[in-house]
Amino acid sequence: MEGLSPELAQLRQEFYKTTVSPVYRKTLDKSFAKWEALGKGKPAPDFTGVTANGDSVSLQSLKGKVVYIDVWATWCGPCRDEFPASKKLVKEFEGNDKVVFLYVSVDQDVKAWKKMLRDGQAPAGMHINQQTDVAGSIWEKYHLWGIPRYIMVDKNGKMLEAHAARPSSGKVAAAIRMQLKDS
Repeated sequence: MEGLSPELAQLRQEFYKTTVSPVYRKTLDKSFAKWEALGKGKPAPDFTGVTANGDSVSLQSLKGKVVYIDVWATWCGPCRDEFPASKKLVKEFEGNDKVVFLYVSVDQDVKAWKKMLRDGQAPAGMHINQQTDVAGSIWEKYHLWGIPRYIMVDKNGKMLEAHAARPSSGKVAAAIRMQLKDS
């Protein structure tokens, strides 16, 4: 559920040493392939959402910038608990046009989402809404199973982390700075 880790990759190699059945290998390879597609350096799968004003925004349109994606919903307590740390993070990079904080709401209740944005409860940044049941959704392409979820994409539109650190972890600003330094 959390993607690939070095431990899982090692376990796969150990499994291959003891299992000769191509059926098992094929099933395991298929499962690994979906996560390998989100590996560091792979093209970040594109998705599109709609802003509160009705404009369409795609991840592809943000190429050239480091993108920190926060997938959330108004009804998600853990998502909202991260907002104070998110606000500090956004403030830290205020005025830097090489970084985008993209907030992808998966709210079905779009009115509640728009109200939260109007009330200033959500952090500043680029906000879009995308339904989870839409073909090609972030939910589908990034194998989401729950929220909050954080994703980081480099300026070239390549994956940095399919499971990036939470804003409150204290690790995000350094990771963004590292990417900006490499620019």
